[in-house]
Amino acid sequence: MNRFLKFSTLVLACLLIVSCEVPDLQIPIETPMPTATLTPVQPTPTLTPTATPVPSGPCDNPLMSLNVGNQWKYRSTSQLGSSEQILRVTEWNEEVGINAVIEMEDLETGTIDGDWVTCLGGGGIEDFPLFFISLQMGDYMDGVLNTFYQSGIYAPAYAELAASNWHLDWDAEYLTEESLCFTNVVENVTMCINSSSPIDLTFETQGEYESVTVPAGTFSQALKVTFTFRMATTLVYPTLATSAPLTVTTTQWYAPFIGLVRSQVDSASLEILPGQESAAPVESVVELIEYTVAP
Repeated sequence: MNRFLKFSTLVLACLLIVSCEVPDLQIPIETPMPTATLTPVQPTPTLTPTATPVPSGPCDNPLMSLNVGNQWKYRSTSQLGSSEQILRVTEWNEEVGINAVIEMEDLETGTIDGDWVTCLGGGGIEDFPLFFISLQMGDYMDGVLNTFYQSGIYAPAYAELAASNWHLDWDAEYLTEESLCFTNVVENVTMCINSSSPIDLTFETQGEYESVTVPAGTFSQALKVTFTFRMATTLVYPTLATSAPLTVTTTQWYAPFIGLVRSQVDSASLEILPGQESAAPVESVVELIEYTVAP
């Protein structure tokens, strides 16, 4: 099938890693002056979760229900500023497997990126574009993160989550389609991720439900999920380049069969040398502003 045209701008490919001994690098961390205020939320634990509705569609997933017409508007806020984006499910195509088309529109620039979602039937999602990483990291990435699916599961089906009593971990692997670079992560050093670089995702839920309030309202039974992603980035210095994987751990809250309502970065770090990590100044919150769930 033809994919939607990507409107994101490619950045220059990063320099190849120099095959030489890497010195003990001391990376200064930039601390930008805040232009927007983050408001961390302390969710209220809910001890008696209500019953989760049973899915009715072939890709009706507890974490991201993908019926045509569903739409979510998000605000991403970091210490660098804020932006708003809309995600919408625009069509189905079942000629090859079960596929939905989802778009992400940047309300500031008007650019729209679209991609396939591959479902497994019964509500499981195998391949979902990494739009939520682009939302979470938007102030730090020079472009949208476009990827190729490699393996794993993006979101388990309801039956699998229910069978585990909502205590489950899962993972997925992707490769980047294009190169892009990062800003405001390492001072005076170019930091990029090359095309065909791996991105590893891990998810874990312990069946915890919490009450979360966002601009879209209060969700008293939001499922708490720990989501970690790891990217193979490269730091480019005047005389050498070195691999420095970036690991970001977030907490996400999902309203079952509605979608993500809130996500916040808990920690971020760069592995400068094997076993040597340096904290990265990544702070970001994504909140649901409003949503439409199609009948």
